[in-house]
Amino acid sequence: VHPDLWRSRTAYFSFLTETIRNSGALLGIPTLDLLQFHQHDIEFMESPIIQSCMRQLVDEGMCKTIGISVYSPQEADLCSELDHISTIQVPVNLLDRRFFAPALSKKYRLKQKVIVGRSILLQGVLTDDAPLPGVRKASLLADLRTLVHHALQGCPVFDAAISFAKWGQPDQLSIALIGAD
Repeated sequence: VHPDLWRSRTAYFSFLTETIRNSGALLGIPTLDLLQFHQHDIEFMESPIIQSCMRQLVDEGMCKTIGISVYSPQEADLCSELDHISTIQVPVNLLDRRFFAPALSKKYRLKQKVIVGRSILLQGVLTDDAPLPGVRKASLLADLRTLVHHALQGCPVFDAAISFAKWGQPDQLSIALIGAD
């Protein structure tokens, strides 16, 4: 969403309510259990307009809870402090443990945040032979997969990635998302 839209409380709230109503109608449900926000930045999350809109959506029963997908530990830290955010979606995989540093983990627990893990297979890198994304640096991803495979001394990479998501942070991770083509 363009910043000009979310900097206008009236326009942004109207956009949100229309989007939620349309989604609810398509799903055949009167209210969303979780409204998850993606593709944002710290300015968006710190905005009093955004915070007010999110609280109002919950207060008016448009959704039961608000979630944010974060892309940096700083965003996770900020979301942990925001009382209107109940769910934080973070990358969690064998190669990225930044979101479970002791201070952040403690804050998640203290603030009673639901933690959803994504990027468990790191777009196929943490599998044994799935096609890698067709990006400019695909050869580097293949090299990374080879290094992980060697580091695991023959243990299947996929098994290790799934095991880490399941047992690596058992007291922190509430939900693990896995997507595949």
